[in-house]
Amino acid sequence: MKNKPQEKGLWDKATDFLGGAWEGMSALDKLALASAPVPIVGDIIGGVADVTNIGQQWMKTGEFPKADAALALTGLLPFVPPMAATRGFKSGLKSMADKAVHHAPNYLPGFYGGGPGGRLGGFTYGAVQGGKNMLQAAYSPKAQGMWDKHGVSLTDQKVIRENLDKLHGKYKKKPIDYIEEKFSGESVMKNADKKAMGQINQSRLFDAQYNKKSFYNKIDGMDQKDFADLNSKVYKQVIGKSSGLSQEALDGVFKRIEHWQKVDPSRVGDYRMAIRRPITQSSGNLASIMKASGGRVFAGKNINGLKDVFSGRKAPFKSNEDLMNALESKGMRVDNKADVLEKGSAPILVGSTHSDAYELGGVNYLTTVKKDGTVVSIMNDENDLFVMKAPGAKRMVSVSTPIHFDLLNRSKKSDAVQKSLLGLKTEAQEIRDNILDTMAKIEGVDVTQKLPKGNVLNKAQYATMKGIDKLDAPAAYAPVVANVALASGRAAKPLERGERNLSQRPY
Repeated sequence: MKNKPQEKGLWDKATDFLGGAWEGMSALDKLALASAPVPIVGDIIGGVADVTNIGQQWMKTGEFPKADAALALTGLLPFVPPMAATRGFKSGLKSMADKAVHHAPNYLPGFYGGGPGGRLGGFTYGAVQGGKNMLQAAYSPKAQGMWDKHGVSLTDQKVIRENLDKLHGKYKKKPIDYIEEKFSGESVMKNADKKAMGQINQSRLFDAQYNKKSFYNKIDGMDQKDFADLNSKVYKQVIGKSSGLSQEALDGVFKRIEHWQKVDPSRVGDYRMAIRRPITQSSGNLASIMKASGGRVFAGKNINGLKDVFSGRKAPFKSNEDLMNALESKGMRVDNKADVLEKGSAPILVGSTHSDAYELGGVNYLTTVKKDGTVVSIMNDENDLFVMKAPGAKRMVSVSTPIHFDLLNRSKKSDAVQKSLLGLKTEAQEIRDNILDTMAKIEGVDVTQKLPKGNVLNKAQYATMKGIDKLDAPAAYAPVVANVALASGRAAKPLERGERNLSQRPY
């Protein structure tokens, strides 16, 4: 008696279905299925696969494939996160982009100074780490709760905790660290304080771009004095008389900032500025350009090259045109030459360097040189992500408060300028004191602990790092359930197409 064929179980049937569907898939649909669990990445690849399939079917049959289009639009629209339907398509895209950029690591080993290979390596490192963290966060109720309550990403907390461990001598190297060291050319233990503050300030800038309230609002004024529309008049209102420049002169400076930061004149209302304090301990010293080692930011010269223009002089230059000619005779190109000749404006020099402010990276400086040898430099830099702009957000340009230097070492700042600069310094200290009080209220944060050795942290920065480390929030399960549903929906589309293609094959 022949044995009857045994009926296949549910698992065997599922395996047969998946195997058959996979065989019938295009390479693009296979990629869409593999990336389905990954937010944003899965949306993008799945969306491309959907559109490609619809186009192919349309060309093949001559009729628009309504069934395929309906499948692509079954409440699982590409790019749209959970609850986007209640907020609108555009706001859904913005919400997802906001979450994505906050999961990007700020520090990219080898990105600066490593040549094309270093930039590619740094970019790849950032993309992999950010993608991994975003995937983990998508299915973690704890991470979802932190984001919902505090606006703090899983990447933020990971970076802060790892660098606190480094500062406290508790960090144990991971395999990825050896890759990081290869790209960066330095120990992963180096500049832990700056890496942590770079991540914090990056998130604060993104919050301002997306006009979002979060935990980072608690540190406003510490490293960024203020946020405002990119405008010279607003800038002067914020900084007072600390620049020593007239409104007309500031207008000229901002005109050049807009030029170098490629501000679209027709969209100037879409640009914001973060007014950055120059000397911020572990968040960077932007005033270091006034040292010989500070970089060639004065049209290709360092501060000694600029001093050379005034060497041996006992009196100021008679005119700004004479000063401009002297600068150019030393090989320094004046950026606003037309304004000097037509309006008698003070010459402006432009240069760039890699800063030690990790959220800024490479920065631009505009330096106004006066006839009496006093100079005023203003750092400027557009916030971006791997040299890309934050999608769906306002553009953000960091602009420093004025950095002063006296080339002849004889002139004194006016009383008004001195008073204004002192006011900025006093304000910064008061804000740092307030931040200490705020962080002390978080359970587990001891603001009286001594600062770790071997870094330039101030107490407010250290307390902020510990505050983020100790933040807690109730687990949020609804977003996780929604993400699982979305992943299932993304996976269903290439599976259905694969099974259909297999069934339509001639045998």
